[in-house]
Amino acid sequence: MQVTPIARLCVPAGTAAAAVIALTANADAAIEARRFARLAQLDDVRFRAEFEELMVNGVYVMLAQRVLVLRISHGGVRTHAAIVCLRGGSGVAPARAGLAATPSIEAIPDNGDEECAGAQLRRLLESETKQRPIFHAITAEGTTYSAFDGAHAVAILEVLAQGLAQSTPSSALAAVFVGEPQPIPTGLFVAVAPAVD
Repeated sequence: MQVTPIARLCVPAGTAAAAVIALTANADAAIEARRFARLAQLDDVRFRAEFEELMVNGVYVMLAQRVLVLRISHGGVRTHAAIVCLRGGSGVAPARAGLAATPSIEAIPDNGDEECAGAQLRRLLESETKQRPIFHAITAEGTTYSAFDGAHAVAILEVLAQGLAQSTPSSALAAVFVGEPQPIPTGLFVAVAPAVD
């Protein structure tokens, strides 16, 4: 399994993440226009066009060749994941209109042995959360999602390659958790390929 940074990754800018991941419609037209779930109901051409409009308007920002760290907090429990690109799986679904917004959810166990891949990954990901987040969102249910730029991307990728040797991802866009995996709202991370005519 080849683990690499994501070539072109779009994420919500700052606090826009809360509107992007909202599942229910909003009466405010400006907020509703940002909801990824609304965009996903459109045909492919409009889906891509409206997503690109959100990028132009600064709702999403594009990051190049990045490894991101996601921290999910709920009920006093924090979970960490690396957002990366996985290559080599035969069952990888094609991106819709060049946009992959539903990551493959993978996990590396942390069995308590401080030398295992899970423990190494946990230490690396936790250290990345000491900086200002790229985005920060709180859902109506009280779950907090924060993303951080992976300053130690090379070390993270090395540990992931070791821990995911037998993985078969469903998407090239992947969220690799330490320990118990968690669901990620669609549209929180969007890998972008060039538009197809």
